[in-house]
Formats: sequence, structure tokens, C-alpha cells
Amino acid sequence: MKKATRKRTKKPGNHKYGPHMVKAAVKLAAKGCTNEEISESIGVALDTFYNWRKRYPEFDESISDARLGDLDEIEAAMAKKAKGYQYDEVTTETLIVNGTEVGEKKVKVTKKTVTPSESAGKYLLNNRRRARWSEKIEAEVTGGLSIEIGLPESLGGSAPSESDSEE
Repeated sequence: MKKATRKRTKKPGNHKYGPHMVKAAVKLAAKGCTNEEISESIGVALDTFYNWRKRYPEFDESISDARLGDLDEIEAAMAKKAKGYQYDEVTTETLIVNGTEVGEKKVKVTKKTVTPSESAGKYLLNNRRRARWSEKIEAEVTGGLSIEIGLPESLGGSAPSESDSEE
């Protein structure tokens, strides 16, 4: 009986580290792909991808920078939303009678206001000005803490002695 052998299939192309791999990986990272998705798309094992990140600092930095690009835009949008803003809404109006345009198109500009977002402001302050605005309460406990746990007398425990009770 013939033993079944498993063939390894590789995607066509060059699987060695080089500028073509860096370019492809950076493009995918900028789109928000995970390390697993990037390694699969460029046709290398995940371990290889991680090894490249360790071995080639410029590769690792390029991947990290590509992922930060969108975050800068999102951060700016969050700050804008926290403060509120105004914009012009442009609409075009055309009078149509019996399916035919009549007269000129009118362009109407309306000033719109987006009110400040309390939740966006709170989020930014909690993260950017942590010392002043953090909701996290930190407490330091000094000294010792002693807790005695015993069984009630009805279950075979003993009653507290006079020295155990507080005065």
C-alpha cells in the first residue's frame, strides 16, 4: 500500500526578505491588517514574519509607522469632535416640472454646527492629561492588616477571649 504524502504548496513569487516584501507588508499594515494577515498575504510563515521584525529594525519600524498613520488622523478627528466645529453644507436645488428641468440650478449653502462631544472630550482628557483627569483612583495602604477567621461556637469554634475584643 502506498503511503500518502503531503505536498507543501507555496504561493508563487520570491519569499525572501527584500524591498518588495517590505513594500507589500507596509501597504497591508497601513490598511489595518494583523501580523497574521500580512504574513499570509505575502506568503511567509508567521514565525518568519516575526523573525524579520526582530532581525531588521527598519522593517519593524516601517510596519509600526504604517499602523500609526491612521491613528494620527483618528486622534485629530476625536479632538475636533471634542471641541465641536462648524461646516458648510452645500446642496443643489433644481425645479423639475413634468420631468423637465425648469430654470437654473440653485446652490444653497447652509452653515451647520456639530456640538462638542462630552464623551470625546472625557476620553481625550482621561488619556492625554491622566494626572488631572483620570477616573482611576490609586490608593496606597501602609501598615499591616490582620484578619482572623474562625468558626462560630455552634460549629465547634471558640468564643473570642477578652483580649481579642476591642476596648
